[in-house]
Amino acid sequence: PLPLLEALSEPLRRPATPPWLRAACAAQLSGAMQRPGGARALLTMLSGRGGDGAAAGAQAARLLGSVPRGAPAEAYVDAVGPQLIELLDAPPAADGSSDDALLLHGAAAAVAELVRRQPHAARRGLIDPLVEPLTSAGDGGARRLHVMLTAAPPPPALCDALLAPALPPLLRLLLRPGARIPPSAPGDASTDAAAEVAATARTLLALASTAVDRLAALLVGETLEDGGGDAL
Repeated sequence: PLPLLEALSEPLRRPATPPWLRAACAAQLSGAMQRPGGARALLTMLSGRGGDGAAAGAQAARLLGSVPRGAPAEAYVDAVGPQLIELLDAPPAADGSSDDALLLHGAAAAVAELVRRQPHAARRGLIDPLVEPLTSAGDGGARRLHVMLTAAPPPPALCDALLAPALPPLLRLLLRPGARIPPSAPGDASTDAAAEVAATARTLLALASTAVDRLAALLVGETLEDGGGDAL
């Protein structure tokens, strides 16, 4: 739907556009983004205009992170969320294309914006899919979450939302018997599976705004659930 998105976005860029036309185009644009491929088309359109990649990512985050007026938040996240997850899962281009980096940046920024604006709806449509591979794919399951946290600067609100569901499986992967824990702080750009696990845990602990309190609650909760004795 790239030509459609370009046509609908043109009136939104013109200050003289009448309010009725602006509102109608905005509503249709939101509907187009919910169709299969709509999020990618929007990000492709914005990145193709040139200029600052971060600014394009921020604009995409505002557009994709805004639930259309009158639409159920859950239905919107269910339509857009899988598209964003698919972009995060895409293998990097062999030539290191900057277009791929812009798509990842925009997708990650849009996820963060949806989590900030719609925390309840985003839990099922975004947080759960980001965390689920950690329990089903071993070390390699951290890649999706690692890409999410490194493609665009993750805001504390996103790390707060991810901390409780993601940190326990990350720590289990790091501390399981025979696991290789990197001896020093891993670089965020590492593609080694074990280093991605460590880097992801480190990022969550460093950027979550209430990491200490939440980590203590997690440890107490796990101790009680596992029957491991009294918590300190």
